[in-house]
Amino acid sequence: MCVLRPLTVLNGLVPEGELKALGVTRLFTPRKRAAITLAGLGKTQAESARLLHLQPTTLASSILSLAKELKCASRVSAVVHAAYSHPDFPLPQQEGPAPKQDLDEYTSMMLTAHTEGVTVTRLSKTTGIGMAQLAIFNRQLYHQLGAHNPPHAVRLAWRAGWLTRASDDTAVEVR
Repeated sequence: MCVLRPLTVLNGLVPEGELKALGVTRLFTPRKRAAITLAGLGKTQAESARLLHLQPTTLASSILSLAKELKCASRVSAVVHAAYSHPDFPLPQQEGPAPKQDLDEYTSMMLTAHTEGVTVTRLSKTTGIGMAQLAIFNRQLYHQLGAHNPPHAVRLAWRAGWLTRASDDTAVEVR
């Protein structure tokens, strides 16, 4: 089972059912599936590269390749979101209780920015909201989800049901 070797780094990090689904799907290479999942778990690129026994530049190239394949922005959070949006990529399984409250307008805006790969600087310019205020909204989003970084927030939002595949399995709805 050499094909599944890169996925073994996910043992104990994701639920068993999710790990099995990641091993069954043929979308992307096992290493790319592991890289997406590690990013969604909040691992930095350096941590993910170490776990996958890759050079950080090799992992960065894989992320860029994924962004092109998925036709999305090259920011890691956008790649994680685009992968979960794909009907053949396994969704993160629910672990523990879902967040109790829904997103407000501003935390929803931050989550949408992360899913689209929009930087806080660009969001500030397009909305007219100051960087300091956006940083507060971002911290609120992270706190509400228990997230460490944008890709982690995206995974947790999918897991909580705040991001869903549309009924035709090609689009994504933000609830």
